[in-house]
Amino acid sequence: MYDKESEKKYVSDIEIIFQVLEKDSDYEISRKVKEISFIKESFYQIKSNNLHKGEIEFDLESNPYQINIKIIDIKSRRVWNKSMDIDKNSSDLFSDIYFYNLDNDDNSYINKFVDKDIQNLGCRFQYVNSKGVESLNLYLMKMNDTLYTEKIYVKPSFNEYDINIPISDDVKGNVVCVITDNDVSKFKKLIFEDKNMSNIWSYDQNKLKMIMRYVLPHKIYKKIKKMEADELKFFLKDYFKKLDPDIETPENELIDELNFRIKYAKSKFKEQKTEGWKTDRGRIYIVYGQPKSINEEENPRTLEKRETWVYPSGDIFVFEKKSYGRYYLINGIF
Repeated sequence: MYDKESEKKYVSDIEIIFQVLEKDSDYEISRKVKEISFIKESFYQIKSNNLHKGEIEFDLESNPYQINIKIIDIKSRRVWNKSMDIDKNSSDLFSDIYFYNLDNDDNSYINKFVDKDIQNLGCRFQYVNSKGVESLNLYLMKMNDTLYTEKIYVKPSFNEYDINIPISDDVKGNVVCVITDNDVSKFKKLIFEDKNMSNIWSYDQNKLKMIMRYVLPHKIYKKIKKMEADELKFFLKDYFKKLDPDIETPENELIDELNFRIKYAKSKFKEQKTEGWKTDRGRIYIVYGQPKSINEEENPRTLEKRETWVYPSGDIFVFEKKSYGRYYLINGIF
């Protein structure tokens, strides 16, 4: 959680607790605490880049361990927990893959969605060469097609790699990045925006009105229903200008977020011939954004697949997969 200390200063203070347990006995081997402060100059930066890259060292024997990580927001006291198993003798030689934008000065972190304007994608990871491997292979793959490949030569006594991936126009939609030593592989899913995909203000008036039906108060939506294209866009631009969360920046962060959600829904939730933003899951995503968690299960009576989306606000949405692969919202009306 960020505090706005001044017009161009947003601050968030985080405490991270690392606990190492012996796997078999749950005996605590070590515990370390790290404090981090995030300082941003605008509301837009808060939304776009909140990754901290750092290292913490433990001197461990060659035994299996469990690491518990607790992240505490110092102001709100909200807590996030994560546990993982590690074994120095295991074959898990890759760290997670970290992507960032090489085209801007701050090298902003990319979690999943790659903007269409990005021409160079940074890819950073660690690899422990315990098998005498001479090279790794990096692939960008879409279904059974290989869109990009690069051979990465492994350096002796060097674990960290930073790769520049040029993005061509044919890289779009759901893509998987694979890094492999031909024995062990690491995967990361990305969604590349189509370079020909338009932003929200280029939509025709019917599509724009359908999207606004999701997000506008009913009274405002009734007002725009009979507007023609030019009047509609002028009205909406003025309406959202008044809601701009940070007038100090040239961007309207609220519109940027809405545009992102629409594009993500189009890429992620398409069902048969129905565009992703028109589906039940797409509509909920556009209005509420990314859920805190998504749980997948089966209806015990019908064995239909279910997705339960849980939000920090307490809102819960349940979707059930019916005929022809369509997911329908089954708890309430939207």
